Amino acid sequence: ELMTSQPAGEGSRRALADLVFVVLDVETTGLRPDRGDRVVSLAGVKVQNGAVQRDGVFDTLVNPGRPIPARSSAIHGITDEHVAGMPSLDAVLPAFLRFAEGGVIVGHEVWFDLAFLEPEAKRMGLPAIPSGNGVVDTRLVSRLIHGSLPDHTLDAVAERLGVTIQGRHSALGDALATAEVLVRLLPLLHQRGITTLAALLDAARTLRLPRGGT
Repeated sequence: ELMTSQPAGEGSRRALADLVFVVLDVETTGLRPDRGDRVVSLAGVKVQNGAVQRDGVFDTLVNPGRPIPARSSAIHGITDEHVAGMPSLDAVLPAFLRFAEGGVIVGHEVWFDLAFLEPEAKRMGLPAIPSGNGVVDTRLVSRLIHGSLPDHTLDAVAERLGVTIQGRHSALGDALATAEVLVRLLPLLHQRGITTLAALLDAARTLRLPRGGT
């Protein structure tokens, strides 16, 4: 698993309040990168000093180099026409990694996003995406805080924390919503005595379920 195989490095001892988080989300042609599904949109939002940095946003459509199935377009609204003139991930991913450099990568079920991005980074000879700073999954953080509650989808977590999602199933909309969720989860972690990245990664690691878990 990425969380155990990627050491959190020197940054892990730093207080969560002092870190820069880069919240990412992808939209894709489908759910199976191992069967040729590819990214059609990539967004990133920074969280710093306990606030979403709305002026520091990465957001682009991506030409996947393959047709987008209608069932996927029905979810995220992105069609072949939208991506026809857009850059490929070969151009987008290096730019995103420059944007994310030094930040802790965050996502809601971030393993899904990384399953699309990590192999591509490797293919291009780029640095590993959680380059030394670890990865935080807001779904796991939600389970740390509200583990007794059954539902930890982005919609449920956002509603629980008073976050309104604008543009659900757009990469930027979901990334912004996840960033706002993170901002509200950080003080709740602090109340539980989880104040460093190392402590958070350790606590989350105990929750990691085998593949196929819920």
